[in-house]
Amino acid sequence: MKRNFISILSALAASAAVLFSCNSPFDEGSSEKIKGVELTPSELFMNVGDIQTMSFDILPSNYMYDSFAWGSEDETVATVSKKGVVTAVAEGSTNITLTVDGYVAKCPVTVVIPVFDVESVSIKDAVEGAIAVDQGSTKQLAAVIAPDNASNKKVSWSSSDTGKATVDENGLVSFSSSATGSVTITVTTEDGGFTASQTFYVKSSAKLYKEKTDRVIAGRKTGFEFNADAYPSAAGVKWTIEGKTYEGTSVEVTFAGGGEKTVVVSAEIDGVSLSDPFTVNVDEYLCVLPLPTNVSAVHWSKNSAPVFSPDGNTVYFVSLEGQRRLFAVDLVKGEFKWNVDIMENNWASNGGQFCVNPISGNVIACSNTSIFCISPEGSVLWKYTDPSAAASNNAPIMKGCGPAVSNSGDVIFAHISTGLVALDAASGNKLDELNIGTAAGVQFVVYGEDNLGIYLSGKVTFAQFKDGKFIDNGYVAANVGTTDITSGAVSSDQKKLYFSGGTSCLEIDLTLVNTETHSGGIRAIEGRQATCNSFCVLPDGYLCQTANVSAKAQVCLTNPEDLTSTYVEIGGVNTLNFTNVAADTEGHVYFFHRAGTQSFYRGTREGSELKVEKLTDDPALEQYQGAFNFANGYLVAIAGRPGKVYVRCIEAKRAKTWSGRGGDICSTNNANFVTNNK
Repeated sequence: MKRNFISILSALAASAAVLFSCNSPFDEGSSEKIKGVELTPSELFMNVGDIQTMSFDILPSNYMYDSFAWGSEDETVATVSKKGVVTAVAEGSTNITLTVDGYVAKCPVTVVIPVFDVESVSIKDAVEGAIAVDQGSTKQLAAVIAPDNASNKKVSWSSSDTGKATVDENGLVSFSSSATGSVTITVTTEDGGFTASQTFYVKSSAKLYKEKTDRVIAGRKTGFEFNADAYPSAAGVKWTIEGKTYEGTSVEVTFAGGGEKTVVVSAEIDGVSLSDPFTVNVDEYLCVLPLPTNVSAVHWSKNSAPVFSPDGNTVYFVSLEGQRRLFAVDLVKGEFKWNVDIMENNWASNGGQFCVNPISGNVIACSNTSIFCISPEGSVLWKYTDPSAAASNNAPIMKGCGPAVSNSGDVIFAHISTGLVALDAASGNKLDELNIGTAAGVQFVVYGEDNLGIYLSGKVTFAQFKDGKFIDNGYVAANVGTTDITSGAVSSDQKKLYFSGGTSCLEIDLTLVNTETHSGGIRAIEGRQATCNSFCVLPDGYLCQTANVSAKAQVCLTNPEDLTSTYVEIGGVNTLNFTNVAADTEGHVYFFHRAGTQSFYRGTREGSELKVEKLTDDPALEQYQGAFNFANGYLVAIAGRPGKVYVRCIEAKRAKTWSGRGGDICSTNNANFVTNNK
């Protein structure tokens, strides 16, 4: 048998179906004729997209065919490949044909569109619990049906409380502009009745927190309060502030630095968790005040630190060049209160000492020839002019040494020319005087029952003021040089006196002072090859000093037992001149440093070491000194030319320790122990 290609082509042309043909080997030994063709499967039921492979058998089985071809009577319903692979295309009916040597077999095919059942439904972006929304707001919801090819995706929406929220057929939720509380929106599938829900809490226009009206300042406690009036049923109120969590309807926190801070308040309200974030602008400083424009050419006096009023809410300082004035700054309001002219006879550059009477609150300030008493309101109450100073027209009053006040507040002590004077605090009348033989830079401290330790070149003189008179108690050979920028200090138990001069720093045991032999126990503080500026005795007895060692600024911590010292170098050249160091009740020390930046620092004692940290980092002004003091939670520094007053708050209370420049709270360059320090 030969292959009949013409008959095959004729059959293809006569058929309406598309045919695929295959040839089989010719078998000369076959004498049987084809009697039939059996298709497997004999009938097909298919979904659109289904695929089915067909096969066939020829009768008789030993018939050797010449060719075969697959075809589809309607390819829009189903197609078939030359290998008999049937693909369902669209809904309908047709026949798949197989033609073998002219014999045609047919397989009926029925194609239907498949139906996929819904298995589940969810709401897009749903969360556990409730979502807080504002009154009068809207929110578009969307249903997510699984599987994605589900045949029937029709859904309906419903609200559990139409008084709080309504929802349309497209899932757009409209929340009430008046009602508040929880409402649940539910979506339901038409196929299978599957449901999903999301709960919302319609909150009132009121915030969860009460708006702050007061200023927030770094270093000062600030309070936050929950809005319980608007949310009386709230429970579990929490605040998240700078990574810390606080609980309660009201909290107090202290921000370490300035800038914009984020606060988040959260609460359980009617079983719903709500949160309300807001921002707080924190000021680094309570104030940064330039000197008033009418005295802007001057700067603060390099020898005097700012001094506080007894309540700690006012700070005083003096200007040095151009005009000599006493300034008062209201620390609560952060503004100048007043300034008083105390200029006399071309003020000496090393002048400018003053103190505040801790009992009356009056300010005692000195010019070249006079001592002024100024009320807290800025009125001059009296002026004492020393005859010898007036005669010389420029005799040094208070050169390097500030006035001091007796424990009772009734007597003012001052160094004028070569002696000490005692003045009646109420009238300014001179009560007595004591010649100490020098007009150079003298320091003295008042301790105990109005005892005075007067530091001179090479010795320390001791005196007492009793029954209106000075009593000369002799001296102790101290072997220290004179300086007008240092200050003394007394230990808290009033048994030790500390003085520095030149590059020496000494401790004098007051219990060993013998007025007949002029001797006392003297020990040198270890390693003080420096110009020491200011002392502060910590509550635990340790001594802290600011100093310049080989022209480099250092802070020194001294053990009171063996007087061994450790040092922290701050940097800069002579940048701790004239500054003060003060302690709080927790034993931290504070000072101001003017090298590179005008910065407040805090030191913490860790064993025998002092760990120093910078509290601020501000642009440097002209680096001229760095007067500093601390009380009542205020760090105050005056720096630059022209000067600026920097006031920063800290949550700390000034310790009732003995210190030099700046005193405990009311004195400067003298360690009056102020028992009513607040």
